[in-house]
Amino acid sequence: MGALLNQTCYLCSNTKNSIVFVENGIDIVRCSNCGHVFSTYEQEEHYEGYWDDDSSYDLGWWDHAHREIYQDFIKRFLTAPSGKILDVGCGLGFLLSEFKIKNPVGKPRVTKYPKKRFNLPGIKTD
Repeated sequence: MGALLNQTCYLCSNTKNSIVFVENGIDIVRCSNCGHVFSTYEQEEHYEGYWDDDSSYDLGWWDHAHREIYQDFIKRFLTAPSGKILDVGCGLGFLLSEFKIKNPVGKPRVTKYPKKRFNLPGIKTD
């Protein structure tokens, strides 16, 4: 059995889970409530300063280069009034900026950057 560091499901906040497998000494677990499979590994220091507010790195080129792709995706897959998408990713929030955000949840360290950059009031942190 590997090290158990984070036992809380990111989707439903349940703390009961079972080990699916162990990779590099880290438990990969399945939530007993919603079935979400996630890694128990979590190290805050890996994120410190990653999306620094004082960053001089200009990401405008990324937004410009991908805006048409995101808009095409939205038109193609989310044309129905009830269209929904679950964005579970490691991006910068540019795709989210194209959507009407409704009740997204995430770790403060992950949601801080897109919430501030795109003024997305719907983003909640746990």
